[in-house]
Amino acid sequence: MGRISISLIDLLIGLSLAIVLGVLIVFVYRLTRRGFHYERSFLSTLAMLPAVIAVVMMLIGSNLALSLGMVGALSIIRFRTVIKDSRDMVFLFFAIAVGLGCGTYSWIVIIVATLFLSATLLILHLVQFGRPMHSDYVLVLSGRGRRPDDSLKAAIKKRVDFLEVRSVNISDDAWEIVFEIRFFKDRAISEAYLLDELKQDYGVERISFLAPQLSLPV
Repeated sequence: MGRISISLIDLLIGLSLAIVLGVLIVFVYRLTRRGFHYERSFLSTLAMLPAVIAVVMMLIGSNLALSLGMVGALSIIRFRTVIKDSRDMVFLFFAIAVGLGCGTYSWIVIIVATLFLSATLLILHLVQFGRPMHSDYVLVLSGRGRRPDDSLKAAIKKRVDFLEVRSVNISDDAWEIVFEIRFFKDRAISEAYLLDELKQDYGVERISFLAPQLSLPV
């Protein structure tokens, strides 16, 4: 097997560029990340992955034997990291693509592509692309004594865009009614008025306001 010839200057430029672009990816990730926190180890992975991939690509080059050996080495590695957010997968592939570009000396192409994709991700974040046009909730009302009549349902219907009774539970002197309701974004202020009205005018002892379609990002 022949010796692999890698210029020291090309190696340093490729690694430096991979790390700089990796740090840029981390910066974009932190700006566009939703949630309460993120793992620092994942940020380190995004920053270093392009450089590692670049070294691998430089070593392989056009050597078929090395490429087959690399495939065999990777086949025995078992990855068990759980991706909690589908966007994290996009950033991982982003970092891998940067490493491939730096390792194959396509520096101009990968710089332009990284800047373009980073700007696109920032713009999508700023315009809140994919934000739902309405909010669906489950409203659970419970109390004691006589079950409320149809006026309760009418009062709720005035402040929502969609209303459907899901279940009614009655036991002795207690009752519980479960509604599915929907607010559009421009009527979000109705939520507070609705809850106050139900508490004051209809004798509701307990109100549960749930958004089952939402999961808290972590």
